[in-house]
Order: sequence, then C-alpha cells, then structure tokens
Amino acid sequence: MRKLMFITIMCAFIAAPVPADMVENGSFESGVTIPPGSFLELNAGDSISITDWTVVGSGIRAVDYIGGYWAAPDGTRSLDLNGRPGPGGIEQVISTVPGSTYRVEFFMAGNPDGGPTIKTMDVSAIGGTTQTQAFSFDITGKSRAQMGWTPHEWTFVADADLTTLRFMSTTIDTPGWGPALDMVSVVPVPAAVLLGMLGLGAAGLKLRKLA
Repeated sequence: MRKLMFITIMCAFIAAPVPADMVENGSFESGVTIPPGSFLELNAGDSISITDWTVVGSGIRAVDYIGGYWAAPDGTRSLDLNGRPGPGGIEQVISTVPGSTYRVEFFMAGNPDGGPTIKTMDVSAIGGTTQTQAFSFDITGKSRAQMGWTPHEWTFVADADLTTLRFMSTTIDTPGWGPALDMVSVVPVPAAVLLGMLGLGAAGLKLRKLA
C-alpha cells in the first residue's frame, strides 16, 4: 500500500506540465545598444532601455546595464543593481491569479571591482501586500571572467491580479559595486507539483517511522 501511494505521488509529480515563463526579457538581452565590453548607467524611471523592465531607485544612475563588461551566465548582458550614488533596482508587472503559488528563479553574483565583500538585494512580489526575501553573494575570489553566478529561487502566493516583481539592491555602503543579476524567470507552481511535494514529505515521514 505504501509503495502504491509513493508511485501515485511520483506519477503526479512527473506528469505535471512544464509551466511557461511569465517574465519577458529575463536575461536582459533585448534593449538599447551597449558598446562591446562596456556598460550603460541607467536612471531611475527608465522604462525603455531594458525592454519590458523599469528601472527603480532614489535618483539618477540607479543601475548599470552590463554589456560584456563581465561574463554573463546567459548571453552577454546582465545588471549591476548599484549605480551612482547608490542602490537601485528593476521591476516588471506580471499577471497573476490570487491564491496561486509562483516560483521566482534567477542567477546572482556581485560586482568584483570593489567592496563590500557581501553584496545584498531584496526580491519582492508586490500585489495587495508586499512579500520580500533577502539574498546575498560573497565576491571573495571572484573576477569579471569568473563571476561565480549562483542560481536562486523563491516562491510567493499571489494576492492580486497584477503583481510587480522587483529586484532591489540593499548594498548601501558603495557608490557603484553592487549585486549582479541575470536569468530571471517566474513560473506558476502547478497544484499537482505542490501536492506531490507535500505527499512526498508525508510519505517520507511515514516510511521513516515504519523503518
């Protein structure tokens, strides 16, 4: 009976369709022309330079739009979320279903040109309420050629028809060396996957108790 339950859960998990990415231009490859091997400083409120994204921050030169200045995990473009004089960010509005769960995936690194050693940023889902998770990256031993890009994921439950996905630097003691960002995606978590995850956990507990 336990084997049958385990197989049923696994089948539901494996058979779940692969959800479509809800984010547009998640690797930032579409946008204004950047000189090869360089970057552009973008002002807060700019909704044109990076296709489908809006730059946010407290003032001008909020983020750096990287175009080959360092190695990206996908394509040639990525972002430094610290401009001058300080931290900035980007955001995009996506359509969501209240009560549904969504998984945010992205790659994070840090500008190796200067301190601090630990770069930090917040990822937020802003709808009826604001849900936020903090992330950090250590640039020790990293370089422009070896950035050490690290994948991360975070889930949130939507509470509005439209949700603003925001990535915001919290690295405040530096003028222009912040967290680096690339390969952003958001996918709905199918109910079958959620049930499978819960079921696998419950089945594992039962099997350990009976072992």
